[in-house]
Amino acid sequence: MSYKKMWIILSIIIPIGLIIIYFVSRPTPKTTIEPILTSQSPTSVPINLITWTDEAGFSFQYPEGITIDKHTEDTVNYANLTFTDGDQNESIDIVMSDNDNTMNKWTNAIDTVLGGKDGKKNMTDNGMVIGVIDNDVLVTLTRTNKLSPLLEVAWQNITDSWEFVYPTPKATQKTQTTVEVDGGDMLEEE
Repeated sequence: MSYKKMWIILSIIIPIGLIIIYFVSRPTPKTTIEPILTSQSPTSVPINLITWTDEAGFSFQYPEGITIDKHTEDTVNYANLTFTDGDQNESIDIVMSDNDNTMNKWTNAIDTVLGGKDGKKNMTDNGMVIGVIDNDVLVTLTRTNKLSPLLEVAWQNITDSWEFVYPTPKATQKTQTTVEVDGGDMLEEE
């Protein structure tokens, strides 16, 4: 072999060997694992729950701070409540009315339970409706798609704590009675 060929081979092999020795013999750098910072959830604030018992025959719990419109102008339904939290476009509505069989028309409804009663849950373009028949009375709970955090808590508490109350609490009715006082008639309300 000629001196020239040997010099070319050695000039190639020696640098390659040195590179291999460098990478094999060099100390491996210590890998440090940086702690992953996770965002801490805000400290949960205890929510005071208020129990609503309605003379229409139901009760549930909801968080303090919710505004309730009792719709006293409604003379048709047994109960008509609207829950809001400042924004009138976000609400939860509870209505008890005579059973008009509208639940039979709900398409794509799924089975659910409210207060131990079998019912249906139906998604609408605007939100969700839960319907239950109780003693031939239609009970509907309706919520808008978007709810504030407090209304979300309210929805969860209302649906989780809902109870049908038996016997139905009766509103005290005022009756008129006539009592005779000193020879004259006096009208009293009880």
